[in-house]
Amino acid sequence: MRMDLLRRIKFRRVLLKLSLSSFAISAAVLLLLRQLRIQLGTDSLWLDLIAVCACLIAFIVLCEIFVFKELRQVLNYSKKILHKPDAPVTPLVKSHLAKNEIASLKLAINDLHQSMQNEFQQQRQIEEALMQEKQERLATNQKVAAAEEANEAKSQFLATMSHEIRTPMNGIIGMVEMLNSTGLNENQKHYAEMIYRSSETLMAIINNILDYSKIEAGKMYLESISFDLYKLANKNLQHFQANSRKSRLEFVINIHNETPQFLIGDPIRIGQIFNNMLANAYKFTSDGYIYLEIFPRQPIDEKSGLVDLGFRIEDTGVGVEDAAKENLFCAFKQAEEGTKRKYGGTGLGLTIAQQLVKLMGGEIVIDSTPGRGSTFEFNLRLEVNREKKTSSPYKNSLQGRKLLLIYAGRILNKALQHYCSVSGLEITVVDTAAIALARLEREQQFDFILVADNLPQQKGSDLAKSIRHLHGFEKTPLLFYPEKNLDRYDQKLLTLFDEILEPPFSVIKLSQFLNKNLEQAKIESNPANISTGSGLHALVAEDNPVNQMVIEGLLKKLNIKVSIAADGLQAKTMYQQQTGHYDLILMDCEMPKLDGYEATKAIREFEEENALANTPIIALTAHVEADHRQRAYDCGMNYYIGKPVTIDKLKESLNATGLDASVE
Repeated sequence: MRMDLLRRIKFRRVLLKLSLSSFAISAAVLLLLRQLRIQLGTDSLWLDLIAVCACLIAFIVLCEIFVFKELRQVLNYSKKILHKPDAPVTPLVKSHLAKNEIASLKLAINDLHQSMQNEFQQQRQIEEALMQEKQERLATNQKVAAAEEANEAKSQFLATMSHEIRTPMNGIIGMVEMLNSTGLNENQKHYAEMIYRSSETLMAIINNILDYSKIEAGKMYLESISFDLYKLANKNLQHFQANSRKSRLEFVINIHNETPQFLIGDPIRIGQIFNNMLANAYKFTSDGYIYLEIFPRQPIDEKSGLVDLGFRIEDTGVGVEDAAKENLFCAFKQAEEGTKRKYGGTGLGLTIAQQLVKLMGGEIVIDSTPGRGSTFEFNLRLEVNREKKTSSPYKNSLQGRKLLLIYAGRILNKALQHYCSVSGLEITVVDTAAIALARLEREQQFDFILVADNLPQQKGSDLAKSIRHLHGFEKTPLLFYPEKNLDRYDQKLLTLFDEILEPPFSVIKLSQFLNKNLEQAKIESNPANISTGSGLHALVAEDNPVNQMVIEGLLKKLNIKVSIAADGLQAKTMYQQQTGHYDLILMDCEMPKLDGYEATKAIREFEEENALANTPIIALTAHVEADHRQRAYDCGMNYYIGKPVTIDKLKESLNATGLDASVE
């Protein structure tokens, strides 16, 4: 800025000043010489020379005063500015600046105008950027809203389709179950069994698709209720009992002694993880064994009450290549496409199991060797129910007691190692009938004998006769681990055993049997003959004729009398007209005229108005979501059965509501 001001010093002004000064001095010198000539009266040349010299000297003096001095100051100041921008302004420069105030003001105004234009342009660009960002955010919000709406529509569609498909599937499964109880030949039983298994497979696929859609939509909510881990594990293992017998796979479960029995969590989803992981093991294992182990990875946190439980599933299946492991937990994919064609399935089982495990604070890891098998291990962080005390199945009352295990495998040995170390039981293992008999003849110190049916030369069921004929072992508790259904054995042979440990083999069951008075526990020739539920009368409210036939047939197998109502209004009327006539009500939730929820509310209001005891009402519905169950409980229902209805579900519901009924 200072350099710009110095450039505006006009050199012509300096010349003008110099000319005026020289003119004035020359005029003064000429006047002075003229006066001298007049006084001297002479006109000599030397006076003119003196005058010229005087003018030249005066001109040089004036140049020094007005030009050279001034130019040297400007030059010196310019040099200072070039080397030191903050140099002070000399009075001379100030004078030049003062003379150029108007020009400087004009330039300052021009600079301000340009600066304001630049700021205005920048502000305009910022506003445009903000407007664009706002539009992009609005578009993103619209896309998110559209996606959420699409997910909601998809979830609603899948829930509706699930309900619509479950209703006819309930009829198919129920009718096949009833058909199996009639007199069928071997081929007919085989065909009926194929229909039943196919129907169950279809139901499993429907459940997996529905659960996957919930997880994708972020609507998978976990319950937090108290449950018995031991019972939950054994209950879910029963689903694979038929598979164990058919494939002759050994299936063993071992729950460690330190594992807490009563926990708080979502037992349905934990059972689903069990089922999906075990179903995967069964699918890819045709020979050998499947071993499930449950154990606490760390001691219980006394402050928070949480326990980190480990679950290990080991199989001797086909195994998985390292490169194919990344596809294991991908939806609708399997490790290899060839595997999918050979074994079938949707590939959703492990995906859903992994997502549920993550929701419970755990993770799944796999260790696999192709051709030798796989080991899946996962953990769940669950809260221990401190209000209920764990009743350890591994009591040390077996200290010093001896068990002879006659078994031609290796997985039971592995499972019983931990049990023996905790309970104090001493175990001896032999793998053939001949060695077992020789050992028994030589030693008389065995308190229990466990015979497996997988012996190479002589079946365990036949070996029991020889053992009973040995002196000293006529009354020794004899346990049997069969390979096939009990109805395929000679019933007289089965009476030789005190206990039968049907597969899947549970170490807890063995411990419970050994800790009871096994000497007095004799197996009955027909285990199906148990107490009946005679005298009960049920009112069934169901609008589907096929489901009416199924439920009526199942209840009659439990020796329960049945009355049918085609809708909720008829059910309410029948109940009010015949007060005290029904011992329980099975209520379909979705019916014409009056649905099951409203009918239940009306019945509960009628009972309250007339001071009547509440009759147990069991909900029947194809919906399996938690909010539907909660709605059933909120309106006054006592229990909940998800379709398809089976005899096991009916028996469980009757026991849960305080009624006892069993197969006749």
